[in-house]
Amino acid sequence: MPDQIKDELKAIIKIFSDSGLVSKVFLFGSLARGEETPDSDIDLCALTTKANRRPLDIAIELRKKLYGVQKRPLDLLAFEQTRFEEDAARSTSFAHLIENEGIVLYEQSRY
Repeated sequence: MPDQIKDELKAIIKIFSDSGLVSKVFLFGSLARGEETPDSDIDLCALTTKANRRPLDIAIELRKKLYGVQKRPLDLLAFEQTRFEEDAARSTSFAHLIENEGIVLYEQSRY
């Protein structure tokens, strides 16, 4: 993965972790598989434990925070963590694919 993409991912993850909204972030897609091209976008899946907030609202808020930082196109999915884990248990689910083929870029400390 090129250094420019690594630097952009570090900046994105810093914003996500500072937001207090995210418990875990996966990188998935071509970048995670090492198959990126110059036109590849960044595919991220953000998990939240904020059960009182809709994942869509969290994704929108995170995207707003990325204004001016994000350089490449970004696909951002957001899930409530418990729901994601339930879905990931089914081998045919997209969550299962993300959990098994994705790369964890951030995980909130449990302590």
